[in-house]
Amino acid sequence: MVRAVANARAICNQHYPNAHQIEVADLIEDPQRALADAVIVTPTLLRVMPLPVQRRRDGT
Repeated sequence: MVRAVANARAICNQHYPNAHQIEVADLIEDPQRALADAVIVTPTLLRVMPLPVQRRRDGT
């Protein structure tokens, strides 16, 4: 997962410099977050802005 986060940061930095925010949520520690964000499998990448929300589910 560390590499996936690093890759997401690199892509966002290249295409959206100073205009993005990446947050990693530990759903074991905060299972309500999964319900709130409608995450049913992990890992899941959510793009919430600009609307509409887009989800990408990636398995390992």
